Order: sequence, then C-alpha cells, then structure tokens
Amino acid sequence: MAAPLVSTDPDEAITSGQWMTESQGGSDLSRSSTVASYEDGGWRLAGEKWFCSAADSAIGIALARPVDAGPGSRVLAPFLIPRHQEGVRVHRLKDKLGTRALPTAEIGLRDAHAEPLGDPTRPGLTRAMTLVVVTRVHNAAAAAGGMRRGLAYALAFAAQRRVAGGLLADSPLHRATLGTLAVDAAGAFALAAHAFELLGRVEVGADPYAAAELRIVAPLAKLVTGRLAVASASEYVESFGGAGYVEDTGVPRLLRDAQVLPIWEGTTNVLALDALRAVVRDDAATPLLARLDAALGTARGLSPSLAQTIATAATALREELATAQEDPAAAGVVAGARGLALRMGYALAAALLVEHATCGDEQSEAAARLWTRRWLRHEDVAVDAHHALDTLA
Repeated sequence: MAAPLVSTDPDEAITSGQWMTESQGGSDLSRSSTVASYEDGGWRLAGEKWFCSAADSAIGIALARPVDAGPGSRVLAPFLIPRHQEGVRVHRLKDKLGTRALPTAEIGLRDAHAEPLGDPTRPGLTRAMTLVVVTRVHNAAAAAGGMRRGLAYALAFAAQRRVAGGLLADSPLHRATLGTLAVDAAGAFALAAHAFELLGRVEVGADPYAAAELRIVAPLAKLVTGRLAVASASEYVESFGGAGYVEDTGVPRLLRDAQVLPIWEGTTNVLALDALRAVVRDDAATPLLARLDAALGTARGLSPSLAQTIATAATALREELATAQEDPAAAGVVAGARGLALRMGYALAAALLVEHATCGDEQSEAAARLWTRRWLRHEDVAVDAHHALDTLA
C-alpha cells in the first residue's frame, strides 16, 4: 500500500480521503463515536462519518475510539480504511456550495476492515494531527493559488474590456483595486511557501527547529490565506461586472470554491484557539518572534519606515502574547484569540516578504512595503498599489 501513496506516477499513484468529522461533534473530536475493535486477528471499525472528503479515493483515514479506550479526544486512533469493501457504505454525496468536482460523502462503517496507523492502544490524536498539519498547509497553497488565478483572470479581462473610450486596464481606479489584490496575493504566497518549506524540512530531515516553527505557522498560514482568498474572490467576481455573476463564464466558481477554505481543516475560530494553545503549551511564540526580529534587522537596510512598522508590530505582539500566556483561559484572551491570530499572521507575512526582498526581488520589496502599510498600519494603499501594479502582477 505504501508505494502507491508516495508514487508520482499518475498510473500508479492513489489518493486518500479524510474521514474524521461526525455529525454530533464536528471539530469537537472528543465526541467521536466511531468504535474500533480487534476481532479475528484484525481491526474493525463501526460508526458514521458525516463529511468525508475525496470520497472517491481508494482509501480513507478515519479516527476511531478503540474499545475500552475511555472518553476524550487524545485516545482516538487513526486508521487506514480501504474503500472498496462491503463494510464501507456511501449513504449520499453532499450537495455543496462549491468544490463540487471533489466528491464529499456521508459514509457508514459496518465492521469495516482497517489498518491502524501506529499502535492503536496508545493515544493517537497526535499522530492524526500530523495529517491535519499537511492538509492545512495544502489548504493555504490552494488559497494562494486561487488568488493568483483570479488576479490573472482579472488582468486578462481588463486588458480587453473597453470602458468610457479606453481600456479598463488603464483606469487608475481599477489598477488600484487590482494592485491591492496583488499585494494580498503576494502575502498569501509567502505564507503558504514558508509553511511548505518548514514541512519539507520536518518530513525529510526531522528538523526540530522547523517543527517548532511549523506548529504555529501551519494554523496561521491556513487562517490568514483562507480569509484573504474569500475576500479576493469576491473582488474578482465584481471586477467582471455582470459577467462575473453569470455561471457560464466560470467566474462565480472562484467565489464558490474559495468559501470552503476558511472552513476546511478548522474554521477561523478553531485555528485561532489552536494558535493560542501552541503559544501557551508549545512555546510557539519564540520562533515566531525570532523571525520578526530577524526581519527587523533586514528591513532597516530597505526602509526606515518599513523597519519601524515591523518593530511596532513585534513589540505589540510581545505584549499581547505575554498577557495570553499569563492567563490563557481568561475571557478577554479567548475572546481576542481571533484578532491575535490574524495579527500574528499578518506580521509573519510581512517578515517573509522582507526576507524575499533581500534577494533583490523587486516584486517582493514592493509587496513588503505595501503589505506592512495595509495590514500592520491599516492604511489605504490604493494610490501606491496603482503605481506598483505592473511590478506586483
């Protein structure tokens, strides 16, 4: 089974679904009711899975509670389930808002044969979270890729569309809109690419420093890019006018498919709380702040204003993170977790864009300057985005 899972040959490779969500629990895995029992020399799973992605895959990864394992989520164990067997029943396909090309189903397990991933008698949620980290990183990549795709569509349309006697692409207002979207796309790409770089170092070299940073980068990258992707997709639909609202152009699909990105692999609030846990339990603030400090030194060589903005953001984050660590269960800390996570993600993207700019990348330098102003200082960057569009795009 292992060879097809890692093969890059499309004639040999197979894909895997993720069958974890149950109707009564959702993101609260402690309420999972699927049971795993060892019978006649093998493991069998029984239960109902409510939202099974990639339901047409040859296998699925499911969480189940071994018999006598006790309550809670930590004791759940991941199992690999071959789909083509009598014990796997597809009740129905989901009628979804978007991503309709990817079949998602409600699946019943009736003593389905399964292979444990690791020792099922030991708490297995940590093993399952390894898969969740991978899917969160891929979610960020899908968001960043969709944003660049929408930008390419909008630029191509503007280069042909004539308005008031001239090309739409020559309108300063429209250029400002697209330039701002290009800034957001650059930030999303930086976050997704960095997450993948860390994941590669973990998977190939078991790099402990990369693993420590990935613990906070994966939820932040997924959280920020998912929200940016939806906002950007809405703008891209609008940029086409009425044509953007008509299904036969294909443009509305950008928005329908983007809307799942803040939901899959943890909603914004779920990820915000996970980021808070990472800071409190895993000292994840340390690698994040270290990267901001390194970017601050680099930014001084690019622009005093840019450096000052990053310094201010880093100082504010240090204070917020210290408060969160003192009493993570405080109502104010929990209520502010979403805002804190977003601010961490925005600051991280700024640091990454600054790093890219040191390689002489004119696009990254322009994006770094505008991103920090837009997301760290909350300024309107429309005028400068108009002038920088050709560089950013």
